[in-house]
Amino acid sequence: MPLISWQDMATQTAPKQAQLQVVPIVADHIPQVVRLCVQGMQDNPLHVRVFGADRTLRERRLRHFFTPLIRHIMRHGLLFGGYKNAQLIGVFGMFPPGQCRPRPQHAIHLLPVFRAGGTPLGLLRLVRWLWSWLHNDPAKPHWHLGPLVIAEHLQGRGMGRQLIAQVAIRVESSGELAWLETDKLSNVRLYESYGFSIVDQTTIMGVTNWFMQGRLPRISPAKPAD
Repeated sequence: MPLISWQDMATQTAPKQAQLQVVPIVADHIPQVVRLCVQGMQDNPLHVRVFGADRTLRERRLRHFFTPLIRHIMRHGLLFGGYKNAQLIGVFGMFPPGQCRPRPQHAIHLLPVFRAGGTPLGLLRLVRWLWSWLHNDPAKPHWHLGPLVIAEHLQGRGMGRQLIAQVAIRVESSGELAWLETDKLSNVRLYESYGFSIVDQTTIMGVTNWFMQGRLPRISPAKPAD
């Protein structure tokens, strides 16, 4: 698949904007966002390793994990939802430069994340995972992307591309560095098609993790066309 810039995506996706309504997530929709994140990422290799092989237990722990995390993103970053026929089918979060690293004053809101560990071993695995990602976070200013989730039944239909393209139009940017992590090779190929490249990889508890960077598009904010 040829590389495509975010700006090209915005241009190519414009005729289809009516298919997907992209708006900032509001507090009332947090349960829907958490549900979508759990459903879309419950089988990620690292989530299985950290939260356990039992699917029911893993879903419950992931709900404990994503609920405070989503609230934190809404307080300190940007969180957009993609709606199709009034149903939430996609979520895209991002922190602006200087906001992705938790600060001491954020602890009270982020402590519930660690409840998701469930057991002392689970907590240890969760801390090891999050510390590894934090350790690999670049020191230079960057936009930190994630989560990016599309409902399972709509994956592979270009909805992720539409969601990213419309968010790119709405976010004022000037070509800053963008950074993301993933533990799925299929995601690596997808992000490479968006113009991202692998800058590092590491193994966390037996699971390969890739760290990727790209550039945000030079697009000024525009009034939503949908």
